[in-house]
Amino acid sequence: MSKSDEIGTKLIDAAYKLVKAQGFEATSIKQICEEAGVAYSTFYAYFSSKESVIVRLFLQKTLLLPEDLLKLLAIDGAWDKLWKVVSISIDKSYELGPDIFAYMHMGLLKKPEAVTFFQVDKYQNVSEPLIKNAQDKGEILNKQEPGRIFLTCWSFSTGCYYQWALRKGNYDLHKEMRKGLEMICQVRDDLRLY
Repeated sequence: MSKSDEIGTKLIDAAYKLVKAQGFEATSIKQICEEAGVAYSTFYAYFSSKESVIVRLFLQKTLLLPEDLLKLLAIDGAWDKLWKVVSISIDKSYELGPDIFAYMHMGLLKKPEAVTFFQVDKYQNVSEPLIKNAQDKGEILNKQEPGRIFLTCWSFSTGCYYQWALRKGNYDLHKEMRKGLEMICQVRDDLRLY
């Protein structure tokens, strides 16, 4: 890891620790810098605002990792693999909590260009072949092109995450997400939970 990457990671880790402990509003850039052991002026070489740290934090903590992809290899069914991708993302979001998710999206609203490095394409690159495979095996009956199904599912999932954040975590993401995705994908009846 380069020195530059190391400093950015220290700032992200410090922000995570402080926001989890005392909340976003109570956490200042000065506190983040002190916790990271980094000069206040250095912060702005890496981030434009406190919200931008949270956006990067969320992306870093929820990114699919190689070990996550290895979990997919152990699963037989195409729909089950696709659901596992979603389930891994939900589990990582639970670890961060609804407040960090909410502040991450507020950061995106303030800096829309941050969406360009959001990980939609990473999930799309994993999900589209899984959707196609599930269609070929007759596990997903929706015949639209995989890219269109993915984007519809992504939009629906984002809405579920918003509900979760608005309800301060009092919302079963796994259940609600699974019900909706089963309907959108038209999952074969014997594979449905809902």
